[in-house]
Amino acid sequence: MESPAASNAGTAPKDPLAASSSTANNADKRIRTGPNGERFLPTILPQECLKAMQAGKIPLPADWLQCIDADPSRDMTLGSRTWWEEHGDWLEENRKCLGLTKKHWEKKDTAMAMEKEKAKPDEGNDDFDWICRSRPGHDIAAERRGDVDSDSEDVDDDGEDAGDVVSESDPKPKTPKLDYKLASLHPDHIWICTMRGIDRANWWMQETYKRDQDSCCVHIYNNWSCYGVTEVMQNLVSPSIANPQSVHPN
Repeated sequence: MESPAASNAGTAPKDPLAASSSTANNADKRIRTGPNGERFLPTILPQECLKAMQAGKIPLPADWLQCIDADPSRDMTLGSRTWWEEHGDWLEENRKCLGLTKKHWEKKDTAMAMEKEKAKPDEGNDDFDWICRSRPGHDIAAERRGDVDSDSEDVDDDGEDAGDVVSESDPKPKTPKLDYKLASLHPDHIWICTMRGIDRANWWMQETYKRDQDSCCVHIYNNWSCYGVTEVMQNLVSPSIANPQSVHPN
């Protein structure tokens, strides 16, 4: 009798993309969520919110905000359907303090009328898709120094010393951009994680920033931030918060 493995050998997909669950079907791009389906705080705000942010009117940790969308089309914020879908509830809750006018809010209707952003066929899109992550800067630095202990060095995210000046005679090694690419397409890349794993890491980082006095530009008392981190750790291991019912699709 032929073994199951042998009987399936001829039917295995030759193209790694064919084995991915959603990207092969031109699926809508997923929206990241917290442990129980919560939406994340926005990491990007339009330039119109800058003054309100600087004045401390917007309840958003400063360290969580990654950039300000100053592009004339506001493609990353006001002109993005994904941005409105992902952060719409939070934006409505804080409507009065964002500094947006009626004209800016009307752009939501235009953005929501656009077609949903589709997942790229070579990138992860399901919770349990294994994807590539960028090689850590400390690992790149250690290799460039001949595997010297780099823990004590000041190394930035790109693997360079904070004070280094890269000359033409000492070019920075170029590495392929593999962030969020399906790990099955890059089997030699060892830095991998699931989509849900990244969501969880970012969620608990966000929760930590919410409790950080410096990030929120306030001072209550010296140990407040430490107690906040302790609360995050307690929530992280709490079955009712960190371990919702989840079943792998396979």
